Amino acid sequence: MLELLDKELGYNVSSKENIFIKVVQEDGKILNLSDKFNYNIKIKEPFNKTKKFKYDDEHLIYKNLRSETKEYGVIYIQIIKDMDNEYDFMKILFVFMLISDFIGIIASIIVGYFVSKRMLRPIDHIIKAADNISINNLKERIEITGPNDELKRLGDTENQRIEKKEFLLNELIYEVVTETNLIDKNHTISSEKNNNVSIFADYKMIKQMVRIFVDNSIKFTPAQGNIDISLETKDKRVKIIISDSGIGIPKDEIQNIFERFYTADKSRSKDIAGTGLGLSIAKWIIDVHKGEVNVQSEEGKGTQVTVILETL
Repeated sequence: MLELLDKELGYNVSSKENIFIKVVQEDGKILNLSDKFNYNIKIKEPFNKTKKFKYDDEHLIYKNLRSETKEYGVIYIQIIKDMDNEYDFMKILFVFMLISDFIGIIASIIVGYFVSKRMLRPIDHIIKAADNISINNLKERIEITGPNDELKRLGDTENQRIEKKEFLLNELIYEVVTETNLIDKNHTISSEKNNNVSIFADYKMIKQMVRIFVDNSIKFTPAQGNIDISLETKDKRVKIIISDSGIGIPKDEIQNIFERFYTADKSRSKDIAGTGLGLSIAKWIIDVHKGEVNVQSEEGKGTQVTVILETL
């Protein structure tokens, strides 16, 4: 009887591997059979090729081999591997992966929540302190540390003693136009109407406010576009009008542009950096001076910002 562990065949298989072997002669006579071999798979060509087979809810792979021996002539060897253990392992592994992914997602949400809360803490501090600052509460101050970024500049701006004095607003406008033309060579910066007019206000704040609107126009106006800063006076009121030939603002967004950290449609401004603080600072300066601001815009044609202040 040909032994399954015969060195000539090279089989040395542990019973724990769920591998079963059948050896038959060319006439079909069984020479040897593994214990618990209970499969009826035909031994036929192609030989030496691994195939898959499902048998009574069992997942099997098998290989048929053909060999010639001196004692038995041509013999056929069928090797069958029961894959149920492997399938069970894969199911368990899949469950563990699902549990791990779920735990990872929950952990990411929790960590993200605490990290974002910590990052937004100085912003919340600024907003709360800024809400307490008013024309009647000028001693309130915002304490903020860190790099000299937009948050720091926002804190510094809202910390300023309003130092009102009389000055010529047209000279301030002239300064902004001149300085902007020196910095920006890609746009035409003009002031078509700039008559003499005096106001009683904080010079630095008013200049910062005008510069914010001009910088915003520069960001959203294509190269070779026009930006104009003009003054109009009527009934002891002066209008600072900043107009541009830029891409404009959608009607449904105009009402939101002065909100802190608001940025316009990402598809329209994806290449434009900013945190949405500039216009909120400008609005704060206008409010401190008891002024008004009005924005008119049309997509593809441009934007006009009108700031109204009291004159002397």
